[in-house]
Amino acid sequence: MHMKLRILWMVIVGALMFAACGSGISVALKGEPQKPLPPNCDFIFMEVDPDKASLEFEQLGIITVEGGKPGDVGADLKEKIRLHVCKMGGERVVPMSDEHSWQSDTASYLVVKSKS
Repeated sequence: MHMKLRILWMVIVGALMFAACGSGISVALKGEPQKPLPPNCDFIFMEVDPDKASLEFEQLGIITVEGGKPGDVGADLKEKIRLHVCKMGGERVVPMSDEHSWQSDTASYLVVKSKS
């Protein structure tokens, strides 16, 4: 059973990396792999401190968008990252920033789901 789960995990990681290549989006997975959601799943943006979100929700990964605007939570961005969030099993996305993010041409987002 563990071998099947490990193979499934490698397939999911490979698919995420392949999907992210060339799109200006990179994906870093965190924790145990989750069951992917349908590719058209819905999720919400949460305007909350990522550290607080990490306490209340299970971290699934971080999505970084090249050429993105830090803090962006618009409809265009939602469509751009939807497939990646759904493949991770994400329910919520938290914009991440630091004191230098206003100078950056990348935007990062923490993907989380409710703790089970």
